[in-house]
Amino acid sequence: IIGMFDQFMWRYRDPDRATTAIGSIRQLKRSDRIMLRVNSEQRLQTPLYLREASYDRYNYGIWNNETPVYTLIDQRLDGSWLLEPGNTQGTINVTSYMPREIGVIPVPHGVNRIKDITALEINTNQYGAVRMEIREGWINFNADYQDRMFGSPPGKNDLDVPSPYRNDFDRLAMELDLYSKTPEESLALITRFFTENFTYSLDQRRRYPRSKFLQNFLFNTRSGHCEYFATSTVLLLRTLGIPARYAVGYVVDEFSNIEDSYIARSRDAHSWALAFVNDEWRIVETTPSVWAPYEDANASLFEPFMDIYSWLSYRYALFQARDELEQEETNYDLLYLLIPLVLFLIWRLFFKQRINKNKAASIIRSIRRKQGVDSVFYMLINEFKQAGYARRDGETLSSWMNRINEKGDFPELEEALQLHYQYRFDPATNGKQIQKELTRRVKSILKRGISPVSAHPLNA
Repeated sequence: IIGMFDQFMWRYRDPDRATTAIGSIRQLKRSDRIMLRVNSEQRLQTPLYLREASYDRYNYGIWNNETPVYTLIDQRLDGSWLLEPGNTQGTINVTSYMPREIGVIPVPHGVNRIKDITALEINTNQYGAVRMEIREGWINFNADYQDRMFGSPPGKNDLDVPSPYRNDFDRLAMELDLYSKTPEESLALITRFFTENFTYSLDQRRRYPRSKFLQNFLFNTRSGHCEYFATSTVLLLRTLGIPARYAVGYVVDEFSNIEDSYIARSRDAHSWALAFVNDEWRIVETTPSVWAPYEDANASLFEPFMDIYSWLSYRYALFQARDELEQEETNYDLLYLLIPLVLFLIWRLFFKQRINKNKAASIIRSIRRKQGVDSVFYMLINEFKQAGYARRDGETLSSWMNRINEKGDFPELEEALQLHYQYRFDPATNGKQIQKELTRRVKSILKRGISPVSAHPLNA
């Protein structure tokens, strides 16, 4: 019952308040339910971020907007709603579910026009949320978008770091030497810091004081889900004087051969940071890239069958929504004609699933090994430590290796580090082959020898 309740709760997004699972002592469960269907003019080359809402105030696991202001958008003569002036870069078609007559819709960050839908009303707030009034059920619309992100200029709340967290993020900023960096340099360094030194996990088991959840994440476990990464990134950026917001929505990257469209599931719900740099808002993604394969690898064995059921339910809902009574008989005939197709799809997907389960199991095993903790690169790290090359507080692994190799004494070190990252953070890669190549380079470095710091004073 709880699982079913969670699935339905994912369908509604409060544009002014988001309660996170930060500090929740349990393993989060994400369902396979299809929440969105997306058709694009071109095949997606990178994951598509569809925002539902953004927030500017944080306290004890809750994000909200202190003073949201909604602006009614007038419908134009052509039936569209112009949200922002500007040239259109592209168009996507989105199908989503409306649990109520009024709710937010998922749109690209640069959305500037909504069209091809008979909505009663559309309004927006200053944080980029687009709210629509329409009938309940599945809706379909086209969204034009441009390069520049939709959203108001930053305000004082976009720089606010609540007092319980200031010391922790000031400490982290100093350890990473961020105060001396430009905003562009800070974004790059922060992204590397989280993606190289943290792991993705839905399992949180220990209790901490309310204000210490993020402190524990940053300095102890270094493991968490997207809400930890996005929240920490926003507060760290604000500590540096860079305006930032917390965004929620979906990341679309999965193509369904059944529906011939891109889909987003409940488990594709995501959180990320927005930073205001060079007079524009931009996405800052610091959750390790393993999060999507992690979620996919834990998909249910019955996912293909549920996908077919979801597709049929969706198609039938569209049939029911039609007002033309003369089409009713045709619709039922079409459903009967679909039965042989459904049986064929079940047969094909069942055997395909059995084959793909081996790959999924491999991904799961890799993740459960904590993404490559058996990497031979750790042997090399230990040798450097034994030789006296100390790692500075807050120094990333790559920065440390670059400092050690400042004079080029270890020509294979950079390539070995890249292989280590590939083995460590890409669970879908050919681990055995990567580990083999990595082992060869590590042995070569060790064979050449590592001079102690006293004989090679680089550790200044």
